[in-house]
Amino acid sequence: GSTTALAADKINVLASGMPLLFTASDGYGIPFIDQNGRTQLPLRKCVASLGAEVDYRQDTQEISITKGATNISLKIGEKFLDINGETAALDTAAVLIDNRTYLPIRPIAEALGYQVKWEADEKTVIIDQNLTADDITIVDLSSRLQANTSKNCGEWFVSDGKLYYYNKDNNLVREDLHKQGLAQIIRVMKDEYTEETLLNPPKKCGNYILSSYATAGMTGSVKYFLTAADGSEYSFVSSTMMPLNFACDGEYIVITGTDAENNLQIIHNGTDESFPTPGIKFNIRYTANDAQRVTAPIIAEGKVYTAAYQSKEKAYYLAEIDLASKKVNLLAQALPQKMQDVNGTVYYLADNELWLYQENENVLLAQNITDFAVSGEAVYVADNGKGLCFLENDGKLRLLAGFSAVQSLEAADGYVLAKLDNSGESFWLLLDDNGNIAGTVLNANEVQYASGTIYAEK
Repeated sequence: GSTTALAADKINVLASGMPLLFTASDGYGIPFIDQNGRTQLPLRKCVASLGAEVDYRQDTQEISITKGATNISLKIGEKFLDINGETAALDTAAVLIDNRTYLPIRPIAEALGYQVKWEADEKTVIIDQNLTADDITIVDLSSRLQANTSKNCGEWFVSDGKLYYYNKDNNLVREDLHKQGLAQIIRVMKDEYTEETLLNPPKKCGNYILSSYATAGMTGSVKYFLTAADGSEYSFVSSTMMPLNFACDGEYIVITGTDAENNLQIIHNGTDESFPTPGIKFNIRYTANDAQRVTAPIIAEGKVYTAAYQSKEKAYYLAEIDLASKKVNLLAQALPQKMQDVNGTVYYLADNELWLYQENENVLLAQNITDFAVSGEAVYVADNGKGLCFLENDGKLRLLAGFSAVQSLEAADGYVLAKLDNSGESFWLLLDDNGNIAGTVLNANEVQYASGTIYAEK
């Protein structure tokens, strides 16, 4: 059967801070208020936004909703539902309109561990997860950055209570976030050959701050600077305009992506310990999102992990380099495009597959993956078909944010920071190590997390 909606006023939905957009053209339906004054929301889109999976049997009009150990079942037109074998009454039934299923969201959301509020003045349904995470503070840096940052490169980052950016004079500065106005120049970005420079975004790299700029004119080179907290510095000049990638720990600096014949550079306490690698190259580039990329190496327990190309076999590999012995091992035939070390375990993404390398063994974790990040034992992935997912211990993917494109996933000081896009509107999620959303920021250009605080530029 079918039912006709009584109310056509627009109803807004926020699920864990994420705006759910409903249009007539997307085919999922439009929220409405039924005869009992209850809000009915489109089943599939809303349930997916809560990280649950839904199955609908058209012959019996039965709906099954699953998330983790929670199993919910109900039927169109009936005023009760089953939650893990327990029956619960509903004050309004799920309905079918134009072959689209609508259901009362409150009992479903509460059974899945969420709270539901209705803001009548704004006609907004707010669905919030019951969080046990520590309170997260959100600090808006917009006015501070807009007043001080360079027009050449306005990107920034936060580390150890300090804000790093290029100032109006294009110099790299460090500003204490707790002391307004105390900014210290830590690198004068002056080109000896020309005043025309193109600044590259500053980055945290181990114990150093990485900054760089491209020179104009005849040189066509890029100058890189690794600046330590005590002011000591290493600098490098690359003859290629393609970006280099750096990995640093307390002793070593490793550089990949150079066009030099010896294209793996290793600096140990200021001494160049680079060594020949005949037949193996480490300046691997690949195309992603229509741009050339270089895989960033990582240092873990005295070893470097990076992408390598073996000329003899004409094949790409995940390579392991022992920094003490300089021995090179080719661990897996794959082109790793992203890697992360977690307590000696290396996660890597290659050919849309997420792998784990541990104790001389490669383990396939998930397929059809475009990005990932790990916090503790929590693995978050961007599934090419589903969206943002949490990888359960049994290998299954639990959907966290469906109908939203994942733009980036990055580990951030014990959490994972996800940037998503929902029909052209960007938002950010801070994810803890238990698969929960700990914080949300809407409509920001850049967001970072450090030491219990989300920093945003809107």
